[in-house]
Amino acid sequence: MKSNVKINPLAIDAVNHIKNICLPLVSCQICFSAQVYAFSFILCAQENKLINNEFKGRVKHIIDGLFLFLQEKYTSAIYVILPQLDGIIKDQLLNTGIITETKGYPIGTKKSTKPNKPYKNIKELLEEGIKNPYSKIGKTVQDIKYEEKHLEKVRQLRNETLHGSRAELQKHDAVDVIHLLNALYHDLELYEVTKASQNKTTNGN
Repeated sequence: MKSNVKINPLAIDAVNHIKNICLPLVSCQICFSAQVYAFSFILCAQENKLINNEFKGRVKHIIDGLFLFLQEKYTSAIYVILPQLDGIIKDQLLNTGIITETKGYPIGTKKSTKPNKPYKNIKELLEEGIKNPYSKIGKTVQDIKYEEKHLEKVRQLRNETLHGSRAELQKHDAVDVIHLLNALYHDLELYEVTKASQNKTTNGN
């Protein structure tokens, strides 16, 4: 990513409006962060920037879900976005040779921490990605953390959306999904950008 791009003063002013005017007015800053992450992802996708890897084939569906989220249609947003994230995580582990497909659940290869063991849900796949050095998941420095309580919440949401056991989901459920989306986007699509930035800092440049 170019660091010498000249930023228009109007663009800077618009960002300052969000920071200095909108942010102090919101009732939940965690929810507000999810709205900003959603807008940021949509902008990158519309500009066809930084959408190259596991996200590439799924981006149009994710954008549909993000617009639903911004329209406060939280249940519909989760039903659209969460299956795509499940697929993205599985694709990352398949592409890196950590798991292999079977007629049932995917199973671990010799590269996995659980060779020949099945991965039965999104939480187990995420945990493998985070622990496994072959995967990019969880390998970038960011403010969103893959905490146990968050992973368990996502597992429950994925189970509920698979079986339709909850007719209505809440705003904070959707916020958890958007934060997972942003964490994965950071790890899988911004990995090279972030790695280059970290190397610069390490080298003292």
